[in-house]
Amino acid sequence: MGFVTADNIKKQFGSDTVLKQVSLSLEKGEFATLLGQSGCGKSTLMRCIAGLNKTDGGAIYIDGKNVTDVSPKDRQVGMVFQSYALFPNMTVFDNIAFGLRMKKLKNFKEEVHKMIEMMGLKGKEDSYPQHLSGGQMQRVALARSLILQPKVLLLDEPLSALDAKIRKNLQKELKRIQREFKITTIFVTHDQEEAMTLSDTVHLMDEGRIVQSGAPKEIYTSPTSIFIASFIGNYNILKKEDFKRLTGSEKENFTEVAIRPEVIKIVTGYKEISTEKKVHYTVTGVIGDISMIGNVVRYEVEAADYTFQVDSLNDGGNHLWEGKEITVTFSKADCLFYRNGESQSDSDNGHNNYRVTEIK
Repeated sequence: MGFVTADNIKKQFGSDTVLKQVSLSLEKGEFATLLGQSGCGKSTLMRCIAGLNKTDGGAIYIDGKNVTDVSPKDRQVGMVFQSYALFPNMTVFDNIAFGLRMKKLKNFKEEVHKMIEMMGLKGKEDSYPQHLSGGQMQRVALARSLILQPKVLLLDEPLSALDAKIRKNLQKELKRIQREFKITTIFVTHDQEEAMTLSDTVHLMDEGRIVQSGAPKEIYTSPTSIFIASFIGNYNILKKEDFKRLTGSEKENFTEVAIRPEVIKIVTGYKEISTEKKVHYTVTGVIGDISMIGNVVRYEVEAADYTFQVDSLNDGGNHLWEGKEITVTFSKADCLFYRNGESQSDSDNGHNNYRVTEIK
């Protein structure tokens, strides 16, 4: 059993079953993310772990203890919400110290000042929430939870209200703080990039179930269904008939194929390589839209009735333009094959030991 375990959790609101026998296990000190679209059940699962929602089946364990029927205040969990939930009439110091005062602890000033410094809030002790930035308010909310030394930290979309730059900075801060405190953390988000950046493990949810769990790289490179591939990474997803028509493949026993945009290479001059057809598919097309995404250039390559998304690092060159005829090539080993939306076996999914010859 893990340090935090949700065993076969069921939750209903009226006739609507929101969690359908969900199981989850986290090791001590792990940073785990519940990822999914709005309404998938991720926040409800977190609230069940916190004790804010009573389960309709299953059990919750924290540090080996069954806490299913234990009140939220006795579960030793800290929770931070998207809204921060700071007291507007209290200073930064008093907001952070609130839980300690409620426990009637004394001589905690030094502890609060230490937490303020650790959170980068020094000089803001006497400020009120309305005079803080969004990032500063989030740090106060985190400090207020962490100062009580909870066994588990629960974070429900805590960064979603912040602008992109502040959110990126706070992601780094959050990971640093989590490692420094070595606290078991469950983070809820709908943002795939955020989940991949922060997490030791990601649990992807859909319609009240966890549909895949694993390390971020594993989920990104080996999605177990077409739904996961489409949600997690801008995969090019082709139906069988389109794939065979475009590539000339003779492969059968699949209904869809998914290809990551960054594994597709653009070649402007076709160079015959003897081993190429054994390990690559090639498709001719015309460059449509070109867009910049950070340091990546995304090309839309129109090939017959399908448009490929191709991601390349921006090398500063301008040898490609809209309307240019090109060839795209991708390794057979990078094609993930699915049947009726579900993953095939490894051998069918192209994870063979091909020797890939790069086309320049």
